[in-house]
Amino acid sequence: MKITTAITTKDGNVYWGQELWLQQHGIKYHKNVGSKHSCTVAYNMAIERFLREDKDNEYLALLNNDVGLNDAAFGLWTLGGDLLYCGAPAETAQGHFGDGDLWAGCMRASRRLLERMSALRQPPWFHRPMNPIGTELFGCDCQYFMEGARQAGITSKMVTSVEHWVRVLAGYDKSGRRTYRQPGADK
Repeated sequence: MKITTAITTKDGNVYWGQELWLQQHGIKYHKNVGSKHSCTVAYNMAIERFLREDKDNEYLALLNNDVGLNDAAFGLWTLGGDLLYCGAPAETAQGHFGDGDLWAGCMRASRRLLERMSALRQPPWFHRPMNPIGTELFGCDCQYFMEGARQAGITSKMVTSVEHWVRVLAGYDKSGRRTYRQPGADK
């Protein structure tokens, strides 16, 4: 299988654990820097680049730069299917889990699906739903993509679940014990 792997990032950084995992599994990738405000832009940029430049590859894998991959996630690069993903907690209360759902932060789509979606409805492939006057977001961009995939006759298959890497500050308290905290968590 010929797969392009794009890491979607707002700031150009890739967490060291993800980079190490990809290297250990022999997966080459490129960073796809999108808007500092939205992964949605990075997803669309990655798809557009893949369809325009990577003509020899049949699949595109998208990874948010904070995804904590596990060994079962390697199925994203080895299993067959037009639309695979790894489930994860997300903006929605229940997260994204199970066949027929989708989380864009760790997914793989076939060129065939992306081209079919492009023919059925004008890109963007990902879009953040808003109320009619654009003052409130609702739902998530993953749902918009899944609607397009369903229109193209494709449903998703969940490979496994993954987690998010988070930044922590490590230090010592007054008694000398090791401490960890998320930046901004005390605000």
